Amino acid sequence: MEQLRKLLDQAREIWGRLGLSSRIIILASLALLIIGVIALTVTARLPDYTDLYTGLSPQDSAQIETRLKEMGVRYQTLEGGARIRVPSRRRAEVLLALSAQGLPTSGSIGWEFLSKTDFTSTQWTLEKKNIIALQTELARTITQIDGVEGARIHIATPQEALYSEKEKEPTASVLLKLRPGATLDEERIRGIMGMVSHSVDGLKPSNVTVMDTNGHVLSEVAEPPAAGKASPRLSQTQLGMQRDFQKDIERKIQSMLDEAIGPDKAIVRVSAQLEFDEKKMEEEVFTPHPGTDGLVRSRQSKKEKYEGYPPGAGGPPGTPTNTGTPPAGYKAPAAQGSPARYNKEELIENKEHNRKKTLTENAPGTKPARIQVGVLVDSSIQKSDIDRIHNVVASFAGIDPARGDTISVQAIPFERGARELASRQLQEEIRLQRLWQAVRVLWPILTVLFLVLAALWVLRGAMPRKKEAEEKPRAPAFPEISTFPPPPFPQATIPPFVPPPVEIPAFEGEEPTSAEGRRGLSEMLKKRSEAQSMVLEEVEELVNSKPEVAAELLRSWLVEK
Repeated sequence: MEQLRKLLDQAREIWGRLGLSSRIIILASLALLIIGVIALTVTARLPDYTDLYTGLSPQDSAQIETRLKEMGVRYQTLEGGARIRVPSRRRAEVLLALSAQGLPTSGSIGWEFLSKTDFTSTQWTLEKKNIIALQTELARTITQIDGVEGARIHIATPQEALYSEKEKEPTASVLLKLRPGATLDEERIRGIMGMVSHSVDGLKPSNVTVMDTNGHVLSEVAEPPAAGKASPRLSQTQLGMQRDFQKDIERKIQSMLDEAIGPDKAIVRVSAQLEFDEKKMEEEVFTPHPGTDGLVRSRQSKKEKYEGYPPGAGGPPGTPTNTGTPPAGYKAPAAQGSPARYNKEELIENKEHNRKKTLTENAPGTKPARIQVGVLVDSSIQKSDIDRIHNVVASFAGIDPARGDTISVQAIPFERGARELASRQLQEEIRLQRLWQAVRVLWPILTVLFLVLAALWVLRGAMPRKKEAEEKPRAPAFPEISTFPPPPFPQATIPPFVPPPVEIPAFEGEEPTSAEGRRGLSEMLKKRSEAQSMVLEEVEELVNSKPEVAAELLRSWLVEK
């Protein structure tokens, strides 16, 4: 207890020595510290919000907000109430509670719709209600996929026919609303098609059409192969190579057009097919040696010579020969006794030529089989510029008409309102999230930094006073003037120094009238004047040598008075 009392006394003593400015700084620092601790506590307890429902009607939004208030659940409303967000840890609880009460009642009706059936419902009505509930539940499930903001599903189930050959297959269509800047890869699109097809009896994945709100048919590039058949499409690796090739050309052309005509004034799409068939070509070329018709490798000469009489009569056996009627085209031999000669020469030369053998092997996926480029530019672009863009893009993309490549550049007015609004909303959300994260991280650091600076400021204000007290010269003791108050310090920059008037106390008793009395009084006044002059000289020297210390000391005296 004694130690605590000493600490309190020391604190009071230190607090009494501080000036008004130092006290204000300390109080402000303590207030800021308290506010910082409270802010950190509040921000640490703030929940992480997630979407509860999107695309709500005004009636459903009002009912859900009323129910959330009754449950005591914090919530946020966006997009004019069409989007409601709740803390992530309570989302499942809120969904179950609202579903038990049949909310929402429109626009998003799931299995809770079947609880409203009565005994008068027909089989056809029950089937239709089941389809409606299935459509909504599938849409809710698809909305949970990253990048999908909303979904609508329509399922068409034909009536059963008497003959199986006349029976039609069920079909389904899926409309996706993607978040700004989000895209779905082939794997996710194929997963959506498979999930919808496996939820409906007899529905094939090939009969499921997936489209986004921009009118792009997404199921064309992700249609799975039929069961029991080999996939005629490319493998995932080949599709990835083809996509990378397309995106690379798109990015380069888009970057070039953005720099040439400005950002957001052109849209580029590229469709390319790569050759993945492995091809080998072997070519062998023979050319003669320069200046000759070839080098002789081998030579063969053959000569035949005959002289003498030919053989006697003869001819083909048979009746015509015996009867003396030769066949048509028969040449009778020469008569016996006339000589005959026969000469034959044959020369065979084998020559060497230059031989070049080339084996060409194309790596799969390195050569485009076909390229199609489509470019849309804003209608503000002039016609002459569009022709130049056509030529430059065709040359840059390597368009070859002989290969079947095509390119099209068209000018249309761009609709920027919805896109710019979505972009601004996205940027605003990102900015707020980053700002909030920065506040959470920097708030403790800034608080500690401010407290350190405040402490340094207080110490800086106390150090000169302490130093001044140590260095203050001790004035000589004059008993006759010890009761006089110390004169105030003048400003060093205001010459000359005018000493304040000194009051001379009245003498008690009668005023001296003799010469000795007057002489004693004169000596006393002279001593007082000399003492005051010495003090003033020391003060003036202190002010001139250390004006900051003198000013701080004078300021503290004024504050204390």
